[in-house]
Amino acid sequence: MRRVVVIGATGHIGSYLVPRLVRGGHEVIAMSRGTRDPYHASPQWNSVTRVTVDREAQDAEGTFGARIAALRPDVVIDLVCFTADPTVWTSLATGRPLALPDHGLGVLHHVHADDVAQAFERALSRSAAIGASFHVVAEQAMTLRGLATGVARWFGREPVLDFVDWAEFDRRVVPEHAEATRQHTFRSITASIVRAREALGYAPRYSSLDALHEALAWLVANGQADVGGQQFPRRNLLGQNRAGEPGRNATSGSSGAKTPPVR
Repeated sequence: MRRVVVIGATGHIGSYLVPRLVRGGHEVIAMSRGTRDPYHASPQWNSVTRVTVDREAQDAEGTFGARIAALRPDVVIDLVCFTADPTVWTSLATGRPLALPDHGLGVLHHVHADDVAQAFERALSRSAAIGASFHVVAEQAMTLRGLATGVARWFGREPVLDFVDWAEFDRRVVPEHAEATRQHTFRSITASIVRAREALGYAPRYSSLDALHEALAWLVANGQADVGGQQFPRRNLLGQNRAGEPGRNATSGSSGAKTPPVR
């Protein structure tokens, strides 16, 4: 058993990771701002030590590192998060035009939070992980155009895409979201999971679209995304809807949504 400190423990990844660590027999100290509960209820949280911390303030004071060290952890897992532009979901759900730069061919390589949690959990028990780094992503990357098509089809429609240059994109989109899009798509990362598979036994359970689907379901349920009152189908692990019919775009391992292949 190891003492594991998880920073940002009640966020999206931490909500999956902490219960995994507890089930694995580890002592877990969950640090967060204390402003929300985990995304998913789990009895394993009853065995966790919860610590409230204002990281930004303590970083400014230069005391955050010492506070972590005082907990005498064997392992520290530091989680960060990004905020997506909520208007994207509205446009794709309701058929409004959605501006995309570079003809929508920028590449993103998403990953489900539980797959990230899986990799952390496996790394704790494998000596090959010591001093190593790994890509932890879904089986395949997708283009912006492919992701937009996949999301729109959840609502029974094709996306209305408006391909623009970066100057026009910057004019239409909130600056912080425009910059986040630029930083992600300029890299157009297609990451290999071969090393993680071989060293950790990592095996992603979710496709890129599966990851987006669950994220959007949570946002809608918590009033943080507006899909214009459109019916939002529930799907299981393999991208199926509630009635058990195969999902059109999110089968694990597919590039999805009839997009050009990502190479």
